[in-house]
Amino acid sequence: MEQLRYAPKPVVVVAGWMGAVAALGWALLTDDPPGRVIALAAVGLLGMLALVGTVVRPRLATDPNGLRVGRLRGARYWPWSAVHRVEVVTSGRFSRRVGMLEIDAVDPDGTERLVVLTALDLGADPVDVAAELDRVRARWD
Repeated sequence: MEQLRYAPKPVVVVAGWMGAVAALGWALLTDDPPGRVIALAAVGLLGMLALVGTVVRPRLATDPNGLRVGRLRGARYWPWSAVHRVEVVTSGRFSRRVGMLEIDAVDPDGTERLVVLTALDLGADPVDVAAELDRVRARWD
């Protein structure tokens, strides 16, 4: 029985932690108040991204019954019957096309959810992930 698991690449997570530590060093060593504010903002952003990449593993996983999306506050799980759409949406960023995996699902209480995952979240190309999800879902439906 095939199961898929996607998470940020370890090298990216390590780079995030190293960037947060470097920004913290910058904040502690600089005499420039605006520079310190920017450095502390970088510490917060890089630290949070690295924390998510470290703690939330896998970010996306499948099993025979459904789909699981990891979050800091616990995972969300939907059976395949509650997953209505898996699609890659592309947009232009910095003169290049960037794909994001969109998953539409419905919670047991009827609340509709939209999950958007990037290549950074998945550690893989969203186009390839969508194709794999479609293939696996078709086998389990």
